[in-house]
Amino acid sequence: MGAKVFGWSKLIAILLAVAALTFLAIRVYDVQRGPALEVWHTYVPRELDAEAIDKTDWNGYLAKEARILDDLRREVSQKLTSGERVPINRYFEGSPVYPPHFSQDFNRSFVLEPDGAPRGVVVLLHGLTDSPYSQRHIARLYRDRGFVALVIRLPGHGTVPRGIDSGDVGRMVGGDTSGSTRSAAACACACAPSSRRFLQRRRPGAQIRARWH
Repeated sequence: MGAKVFGWSKLIAILLAVAALTFLAIRVYDVQRGPALEVWHTYVPRELDAEAIDKTDWNGYLAKEARILDDLRREVSQKLTSGERVPINRYFEGSPVYPPHFSQDFNRSFVLEPDGAPRGVVVLLHGLTDSPYSQRHIARLYRDRGFVALVIRLPGHGTVPRGIDSGDVGRMVGGDTSGSTRSAAACACACAPSSRRFLQRRRPGAQIRARWH
């Protein structure tokens, strides 16, 4: 009896495995015959690597960021087909959601300064696959309370989906963002040299804040 049950169980397991593999093969085939990737899916921006970031300052970081976004406009926005030039496409320069059209492009690193002497300074870091845009409300709250709020666009973010494939970005977004953070912190110290300083990093489901001196 036991051998018979074992035999049936083995047969059922084999049939389930064959069914699962068949389903997987069908899904792979279905995906492969889908439409071709668009230009914003394949373009990889040339970000600074970790070593280069350590050798630059805040102004140098911003200058490189500006070149990266200029390249994005030239290599993606200006190469869209007529069918891709639609209002809902954020890469289309005629779209109402094209980031440079806003009063402030929050895909870029930015600094908000309070009226009068600052009480302190905070450096805000967004999360993986996010952009400075996600920190804009928090930055405004700090600014309105008398703080300088500095938000850095971490390498590989705020551009295209494959941005994190660029250079050392894969390693940096895994946790080693120290170079870009140091550049931002140095700028923050210059903005408010004798004030309280905070570093706040966004991670899924939480805000992590630390104080540095």
